[in-house]
Amino acid sequence: MAMDQVATRDGLKITHDTAAGAIVSLVLGREEVAAPGAQSGFLARDATADTDFRAFTDGRCDSLGLALEANMKADDECVRVSGMLSDTAGRDRAITLMFALPIDAVGWQWHDDVRRSRRIQPDGGEYINTVDVQTGTDGKMSWYPVGSIGDDERSLAIGLDMDMAAQCRISYDAAERLLAIAYDFGLAAETDRFPHAGPFSFVVYRADGKWGFREVMAKFYRLFPDHFLCRTGEQGIWMPFGDVSDVAGWEDFGFKYHEGVSNIPFDNENGILPFRYTEPSTWWMQMDPVVERTAGNVIAQMHAHAEGDDETLGKLARTNLVSGAFDEDGQFQYQLRDLPWCNGACFSSNPNPYIPGESEAKLLFSDEVKETFYGPAARGVQAGEYLDSLEAYATEVENHRREHFRYVTIPLTFTTESTKPVIHKAFSVQEFTKWLAADLHAMGKLVFANDALARFAFLAPYLDVMGIEVEWIDHEGNWHAPADEVMCFKRTLCYHKPYLFLLNTTFALAGPEAMEKYFLRSLFYGMLPSMFSHNAAEKVYWSDPELYERDRHLFKRYMPLIKRLAEAGWEPVTHAATDNPAIYVERFGPDADGNVYFTLLNDSPSEQRARLSISADELAIAAGQTAVEDAISAQKVDFTPGEGKLTVELAMAGEQVRLFVFTCS
Repeated sequence: MAMDQVATRDGLKITHDTAAGAIVSLVLGREEVAAPGAQSGFLARDATADTDFRAFTDGRCDSLGLALEANMKADDECVRVSGMLSDTAGRDRAITLMFALPIDAVGWQWHDDVRRSRRIQPDGGEYINTVDVQTGTDGKMSWYPVGSIGDDERSLAIGLDMDMAAQCRISYDAAERLLAIAYDFGLAAETDRFPHAGPFSFVVYRADGKWGFREVMAKFYRLFPDHFLCRTGEQGIWMPFGDVSDVAGWEDFGFKYHEGVSNIPFDNENGILPFRYTEPSTWWMQMDPVVERTAGNVIAQMHAHAEGDDETLGKLARTNLVSGAFDEDGQFQYQLRDLPWCNGACFSSNPNPYIPGESEAKLLFSDEVKETFYGPAARGVQAGEYLDSLEAYATEVENHRREHFRYVTIPLTFTTESTKPVIHKAFSVQEFTKWLAADLHAMGKLVFANDALARFAFLAPYLDVMGIEVEWIDHEGNWHAPADEVMCFKRTLCYHKPYLFLLNTTFALAGPEAMEKYFLRSLFYGMLPSMFSHNAAEKVYWSDPELYERDRHLFKRYMPLIKRLAEAGWEPVTHAATDNPAIYVERFGPDADGNVYFTLLNDSPSEQRARLSISADELAIAAGQTAVEDAISAQKVDFTPGEGKLTVELAMAGEQVRLFVFTCS
């Protein structure tokens, strides 16, 4: 029996029988928690043949024609697992590779996010938190890069190394008694970096149990510090296009990040960061309205541009010929669109930077581009690159162009119905974003992205400023509160990085109550609110003095508070809790001045009462500090001290937000 045993210094020990391919011991602290008899370790199934999961013996699964190289290495705080799954049959494959830890966790909690968990029941069932991605075994992928279970004393987690992203799911199966990560790999000959193979990398670690997923994520930040590094200092709001200098009294609004380079000298002089606009993975091709929108006409116009005299259109068309994504029939993928900025075809393209020739990545960020915008002759100092539509609403998910397979650095996945190897668009976007960020960060520059952190957590490590356009106020002026699950995802994956909103609505109909709720909801999460347009193009808010003068008082009242929170930095472990689940609490700081901030939200339409308890000892809150002002209402709040805690009885109106500020000793 060949045993591979790894142990961390904080009390996780895994013993792997490499000959039999099973985990025979799993120790948390001093307790053996391995479920006896559970099938575990590395397992695989053939999705095309719809087989069951089968084990590897000495790194081989001959019945499925697979080989496995895997390495488990422990450091102080985690076990790092990496390796390569390879096909030995020499053909296209659709394989799910699973690594499973045997543990009977009935009665523990499955952590969905920092706010929600589910008790694991004895009647079986799978515990998982996924989003739809339209590829792989069931068209789903884990929303978070971490999955974990825990009780009051300890948690056990599996976390994806986002530098080695892939389509995967992390789950707990109560019937099989397994905490597992499962990868959906498409294996093909053309992937030059790993032919007929798929690489993987993840971590296994333990955390304290008291704060559940909050402590799990706090440790994940420590395991991958570069992924969560905040490269911005002072934070502020988003100016979409336009020119900040055109806004009367612009200083009141808190502008910091400028989408566009319309007035770099002004931005440079006033501490505003200008970003050059690009939109990876799309080409918007304008068409004459009288031309019938047939496939033949669309493709003919693309070729006409490629061969024509218009240098700009010719370059765009030739780029699409190189980087355009194909459907399953080998045809260019596009969607017909009639929008304010384009009436024509929106082509799906692959921004993978390793595609040679006139590729999209070279078009967007070539040596010539860098010299023009960042070289010594550049007109002012540009902060970095702005990537629009990062999770791309107008492009196709699957790219079947096999010549593109050659250049992937992220493993292929497979189509759900036909189980054919395929490139998922999101991984091509990650390849581009990672490549771009490495170059920009080496230059001391930043990456700013719109439509970030909707589904794909693995883009976050390479982004410095993230945002999204929202419609929390509809075009009749009605307020629609955002789902806390969505907001928790954004807040958790940003950590200390700024997250920005652009409100799209008919602003003339957005009343004062709805607008104030927009600011307050942003404040609770420490995120930065701004405004755009009713259709993300025309009648821009910042071009209409009547609108921004109407709302100036909201910016002046709330932006200083939001900036203080954002710059202090959100922390997952609050050391504070309420006894009413309808009233949420989050912590920011301590900041550089020793202030720690607690935001509270009554996420219900009716009045709620609760007791808030804060661990003063854990946070080293200054002795005797029991009288605090609510920074929003300017009302005094009296806390009762006792046994290292401060408590207060709360009564909060429906959707009310409060902000308490303490000083750490």
